Amino acid sequence: MNQVSEQTKMKQTEAVGMIGVLILAAGASTRLGKPKQLLQYRGQSFLRHTAKMAIALTFPWCSLMVDTSILIQLILSCQLASAVKTKLK
Repeated sequence: MNQVSEQTKMKQTEAVGMIGVLILAAGASTRLGKPKQLLQYRGQSFLRHTAKMAIALTFPWCSLMVDTSILIQLILSCQLASAVKTKLK
């Protein structure tokens, strides 16, 4: 019985390692007329705030899904680079 319990614990630990964060930020925001992801929230873009919160959760992985046009704007505005630097520190 103890061996079964240990195997169950190992499987649960492996399953937890597969849990991560996926930030879905690919909406075009056509009605708003500008990307919602780049709107200011508490002194930073909403996307940057969300990324920082996700990184703080310390899950094994964190991924960001954005539209190409948003990605270009993020790179040009250095928002994405700053969020990545925060993770690397």
